Amino acid sequence: MSFKVSTGLRNYMLGTGPFSTGMSGYLIKIYGSATSQAAADALIPATADTAIGSATLLCTISISGGGTGGTFDAPTSGIITKAAAETWIGTNAASGYASFYRGVLSSDTGVLSTTEKRVQGSVGTVGKDLIIANAYMTSGVVQPINSYSIGFPAE
Repeated sequence: MSFKVSTGLRNYMLGTGPFSTGMSGYLIKIYGSATSQAAADALIPATADTAIGSATLLCTISISGGGTGGTFDAPTSGIITKAAAETWIGTNAASGYASFYRGVLSSDTGVLSTTEKRVQGSVGTVGKDLIIANAYMTSGVVQPINSYSIGFPAE
C-alpha cells in the first residue's frame, strides 16, 4: 500500500489553503485486525475516500494522548513534519495487528467521503509509511509517534 490523499484534502490544498492549515488538529488513527496480519492487511481501504469498513481501531494518536490533534512545523524542502514541541502518543484501545492508518480531523467518522480531509498509509515495523515498534499492538500499551513527516516529490 502506498500513501494516499483523499479527494477532500486534494481539493482543499488546490483551492483553499496549505496542508498545515487544513490539517491543524491532526489525529492519527491506527487500524487493523485481532485475527492475523493477513486479515489486517485485507481490511485496508482502496482509497483515502473509502469507508473504514470492519477494520478495528487499535489506537488514536494525539498531543500527549489527551485527544487534541497535532500540528505541523513549517515545511522545509517540500517536507512537513509534526511540530517538534508536541508529543504525539496514544493508548492502544484494542489488541491486534496494525495494517494502516488514517490522518484525520476529529470530526471524521470514517465513512465514505469525498469531502473529508484525510491521508492514509501503511503501518508496520519495516518499509511502511508509518513505522512503529511492534506490528502487534496490545490494549492498554502507550504508542508513541516520535517522528512523522509528509513530503511532496520535486519531480
